[in-house]
Amino acid sequence: MANRCTIAYHEAGHAVVARLLNAQVNFVVMFATDATTKSVVQTRSEAYYTNSGSGEQVTGFEKDIKIKLAGSLAQKIARRGTAGREDDLAQAKNMALSIAMLRAGLELPPPGVRATVTVDTSILDEAQTILNTLREETKALLTENWPAVERMAQALMERDLLDQDDLDRLINDAPVPKHTV
Repeated sequence: MANRCTIAYHEAGHAVVARLLNAQVNFVVMFATDATTKSVVQTRSEAYYTNSGSGEQVTGFEKDIKIKLAGSLAQKIARRGTAGREDDLAQAKNMALSIAMLRAGLELPPPGVRATVTVDTSILDEAQTILNTLREETKALLTENWPAVERMAQALMERDLLDQDDLDRLINDAPVPKHTV
């Protein structure tokens, strides 16, 4: 089981990359939200909320993939282990496959519909190339903004809840006000 520090770096990675990419973040919580979720960064999917066609959807998927990969990459940079990365990686792989399919002119199943999709191996190879490229871009983004990740992880070790305004203050190295309940 991952300790609070490991979880904080994981969630900080997601949150910092999301805000740097201008994705909406409703909140970050450091407590169980259900029986299987120990913590979460709740973001709005950039891919599924576009109505501008496949080009905009590809751009949205690229952002979503970077946000998904950022948690485990932040853990790796901070030398905090690999706990919690499997689900994020599986989702990132599925989104990379969606990008490869869109680029090949194939239609995606509607959001929320489970479907079996058969594709040529060249599509799978392209999806892996996309994933590798976005992983490197995400790693560079985290490295360049590592002080913000450190500030966010520290705040998450001290507090159970941060909202988007808190995240933006931490990224910009501004003080975060104490919330009252």
